[in-house]
Amino acid sequence: MQTVCFMELFINIIYALPVYQAFTLMLLLLLRWFASDGKHLLLMVIFQFIATVYFLFNFLYATHSFESIGLIYPFILPLILLFAPLFYLYLKAVSTPGFHFSKKHFYHVLPSIIYLLLNLPFMLAAPAEKLKYVSQIQTNTESETLHLYFSIVYISGIYLVLNLQIVYYFFRSVRIFRKHQEYIDNHYSYTENISLGWFKVIAFSFFFFLVANQMLYFSGIGNNFYSPAIYNISMLVITLLVAYFSLMQKELKPSVSLPEKHLANRIESELSDSLTNESDVTSAGIQAENLLEITSSGKYAGSALQEEQKSRIIYGLTTLMEREKAYTNASLSLDDVALKLNTNTKYISQAINEHFGRNFYHFVNFYRIEEAKRLMLEEENLKYSIYGIAQMVGFGSKSSFNAAFRKFTGLTPTGFISNTQAKS
Repeated sequence: MQTVCFMELFINIIYALPVYQAFTLMLLLLLRWFASDGKHLLLMVIFQFIATVYFLFNFLYATHSFESIGLIYPFILPLILLFAPLFYLYLKAVSTPGFHFSKKHFYHVLPSIIYLLLNLPFMLAAPAEKLKYVSQIQTNTESETLHLYFSIVYISGIYLVLNLQIVYYFFRSVRIFRKHQEYIDNHYSYTENISLGWFKVIAFSFFFFLVANQMLYFSGIGNNFYSPAIYNISMLVITLLVAYFSLMQKELKPSVSLPEKHLANRIESELSDSLTNESDVTSAGIQAENLLEITSSGKYAGSALQEEQKSRIIYGLTTLMEREKAYTNASLSLDDVALKLNTNTKYISQAINEHFGRNFYHFVNFYRIEEAKRLMLEEENLKYSIYGIAQMVGFGSKSSFNAAFRKFTGLTPTGFISNTQAKS
C-alpha cells in the first residue's frame, strides 16, 4: 500500500515539474522581452505559455481532475498544433535580419484555428457529457455518436495533422538553418550568440521526441510506469534547453546599404595617413596591384560593382586588416567594414568572395590565425595562455579559435607550437 502511494506521489511530482518549469521560463523570457523587444523572444514566450497549458493538462489527467480537464480540453489540441509552427517562426525570427510579422505568417496557425472550430460541439456539450468523455465512462447509445465525433477530431489532429506538421516544419527548419549559416559566414567574423548550431540538437531532439512519443502511445506502451517518467524528464530537458538558448540568442540586424560616394578619396586618404614613408607606399602599391586579379562570378553576374571600385575595396580591406588590424575587434561584422570603407555590404561581400575565394568569416579569421601564429612564437608572449592569445587576435571563445586554427593550419594551437619548437 505504501509503495503504491509513493509511486502515485512520484508520478504526480513528475507531471507537476514541467508545469512549474515552463511557467517559470515563460516569466523569464517575458521579462527579457520587455527589456529588448525581440520578436524571437515574444514567440518563445508564447511557446512556453502553450507548453505550460499542455503540461498542466497532462498533470490534471494524471491526478484524475476530470472536471478541470473538461474546461481546457477543447483548447489542448489547437495548442498542440501550434508547437511546430511557433518553433519554425522562432527560427525565422532569429535568422531573418529585421524580422517583422506579416499576413503570410497567419497561415501557419490555420490548422490550430480549424481544430478549435471542430471542437465547438465539445464546448457546447452538457457538463455531464464532457465529464463522461474525458473520464472514459461508458455511455448510452445517444452519447456514443457525439463521443465518436470527439474521438475522430482528436485522433485526426494528433496522428495525422501533427505528424504532417512534424515532417513539413522539420524540412523547412533545416532550410532556414542552412541559409542562416551562410548568412553568418558572409556577414560576421564570429558566431557566439548568433549561430544556430544548437538548433541541430534541439530540432532533432524535439522532432524525434514527438515522433517517438506518438509511436509510444499509439502502440499502448505509454500506459506503464516508466513511460510517464521518461516522457516528462525528456520534456524538462528539451524545454529548458530551448528557453536557455532563446535567452542567449540574438536577432540579426539588417545590413547597412550606403551609397558608393567618395570611396576612392576616402581609401586614398586613409592609406596616405597610414603609410609614412616611400618604401611603405611602394610596398602597398605592389600589393594593391596584385589585388586587381578579380574574376567575374556567375553569382554576381548582375552586380553594378565596377572593376575600379572592386580594386579599391580590396585595397581598403587589406589596409584595414594589415595596417589597422581591424580583425582584433571580436564583434567585427561586414556592416562595420562597410561603414569604414563608406560602401555597402553587398559590394564588400562580392569583392571578398571573388578575389579571396572566401566568405567574410573565413577572410577575417585567416588574419586572426596568422597573427596568433606570430604571437605564439614570440618569447615575450609565452606568459599568455592559448585563450589569452585567442582574445588578443579577436576570438570570443576558445572553441571557435581552436576550430579556426585547425581549419587554416591543420593543427591544434598546442600542436603548432610543439611542431615549431621541434623544427627549431
